[in-house]
Amino acid sequence: MFDYRWHCFLKEVLMSPSNQVGKILDFFYRIEFQQRGSPHVHALFWIEGAPQFYKNTDLEVAQFIDQYVTCELPSADDTLSEVVSSVQLHSKRHSKSCRKNNTKCRFNFPKPISARTFICKIPECVCPKKATGTESECLPENRPKCTCLDKDKKMRKEVAQMIMEKVMDAMEREEPFGSVEELFASVGINQDVFELAYWRLETKNKVVYRRGVNDTWVNQYNKKLLKCWNANMDISFVTDAYAVIIYIIKYITKAENEIGLLLSNALKEANKLGNLSAKEALKKLGSVYLHNRDVCAQEAVYRLMSMHLKECSRKVVFIPTGNNIVRMSLPLSVLLQRASSEGLRSENMWMMSVVERYQNRPDGVVFADMCIATFCSEYRVLSQNEDSDKKIALQGGLGFILRRTRTQFAVVRYMRFKLDKQEEAHFQSLLQLFLPYRTDCELKPEGFDFYKQFHDEGNVTLAGGTARPVRDVVDDNRAKFEVD
Repeated sequence: MFDYRWHCFLKEVLMSPSNQVGKILDFFYRIEFQQRGSPHVHALFWIEGAPQFYKNTDLEVAQFIDQYVTCELPSADDTLSEVVSSVQLHSKRHSKSCRKNNTKCRFNFPKPISARTFICKIPECVCPKKATGTESECLPENRPKCTCLDKDKKMRKEVAQMIMEKVMDAMEREEPFGSVEELFASVGINQDVFELAYWRLETKNKVVYRRGVNDTWVNQYNKKLLKCWNANMDISFVTDAYAVIIYIIKYITKAENEIGLLLSNALKEANKLGNLSAKEALKKLGSVYLHNRDVCAQEAVYRLMSMHLKECSRKVVFIPTGNNIVRMSLPLSVLLQRASSEGLRSENMWMMSVVERYQNRPDGVVFADMCIATFCSEYRVLSQNEDSDKKIALQGGLGFILRRTRTQFAVVRYMRFKLDKQEEAHFQSLLQLFLPYRTDCELKPEGFDFYKQFHDEGNVTLAGGTARPVRDVVDDNRAKFEVD
């Protein structure tokens, strides 16, 4: 099965000590099903020591990429050449999917040739618009509105367009050029001029991979991984954190076209009945949406066999904040037992929350100045079946906790409140998340009417006896979880 094969590939190849793509610190993957029903994987890998845009030099980034990613059609290795030719070549006839959004090829094939891997990096905007509150005009996607970046350009846009057109024309002629340099020479340029022209026209951070004259239809891959995987792969270096966020959100929350067709048919059926009110028609559509979903045969097998559709290396913990916190009730059997024996009261019908466990954390230097975000990220609750000589007892007999390993701290999630529309809820949430406290009244002590007032003007005494402004404590703890 595909999932089992991918799981083995992940554990035995990618995560092996051989470090085929470097040492993997974290990973995330989701299995998605194409219209034909075939499963494929969208995955992200965090590599130890990988260079970063704007922190490392372009040369360091390019050298790292060349270690693990290639686009060449191999000639010396017959086995790899056969695999690349069968699974890594984009069709020169293009497909229906290529022509979405009225484009010739939305995957931009054929790709540009290049004698070396180079980085198209858009410099940060330094124009006065940043100081006037109109910095959104200076973002890469809005560059036509901002001229501050053009002063560093050493080539006019019209010249750059002419150069790129000449290169593309030479590529399409498919003349027998012996090398990239030979093709460039035929149009009167060299690699440096090509890079400058490419950079002049690009509006986003981009990696241009090294490609020979015969490699323009080859999708990028890792040589060692492709031999093991023996199926199509598209491996890319991530240019920025924003791209990662967009990638994850795009595929986790990807809409399913089939349910739209199902709802459309249900609406047609409702209209045929004729006498349904708007409320009844909407109720019928809601029932269809909640109780139906088209799946392919492969996905049906996945779900029937409880195979993983997504997996990641980090646990995710949700921290409830605000006034109206949703609580989980105890199982019905427990509620009935308590009602018949000791009497059921509002305070003993709820499951233990993470907030209550945090408020009853142990005394001592380690936990005294710890906010709930750090508590949930670095510690987990031991189940009744677990035992460890490193377990830590919570106060009030609320169970035990165990510290997670440093490389496996959990990701914390929490509700966001808009500052301009929900000011009090926003500052209450910040205090609940990032200010150490034992009782709720410590978040808005006597003498303060609003959470914002305590956040802006209050002081707290930490375990060492040092008094610090509330704002500074919150900002320091918040910075650990909200880096940018």
